[in-house]
Amino acid sequence: MQRRSIYIVIFSTLFGVLAWFSVTMREDYETTVLSPFVLKEIPAGMAVQTPLPRTVQLRFRGEGWRLAGVLLAHAPRLVFSATMLPAGHKPLTFKDFADRISLAPGVRLLEAKPDSLLI
Repeated sequence: MQRRSIYIVIFSTLFGVLAWFSVTMREDYETTVLSPFVLKEIPAGMAVQTPLPRTVQLRFRGEGWRLAGVLLAHAPRLVFSATMLPAGHKPLTFKDFADRISLAPGVRLLEAKPDSLLI
């Protein structure tokens, strides 16, 4: 009888934790991630004039399950091709960052630091 009650306590505790976790993950959360910044395909004979950061700090908001899926699947990366950038000194802005990151429905990019980069 003693052994059976231990199994009931363990099962009840696990069930309670899973139920709590399921309800908790339905809420909206915000998280900040350091995302690698990569500038590739720099044409021969050209160079980047200003130093670029290795990472960009991105802040996301979304439902717990969806946000966990985005962060656990792979860390978001900001990859830009130098050949696709317009000539001259045009900054990459928050909108450019948001366009480069593919996110699950319900997950939004709220902020990027730095919010623009002059290349």
